[in-house]
Amino acid sequence: MIYFIHKIRGFYYYDSGISLFCYEIGLLASAIFFIFVLEYFRKK
Repeated sequence: MIYFIHKIRGFYYYDSGISLFCYEIGLLASAIFFIFVLEYFRKK
């Protein structure tokens, strides 16, 4: 869900280089968060 929000936000501000940079960071952060959640549920 977070990934799609960042994806839509990335395409919306596609003309701005700074926003594209933030989009890449957001994508990386959401991927790390997703892995963290998977590991958390795996431990339980």
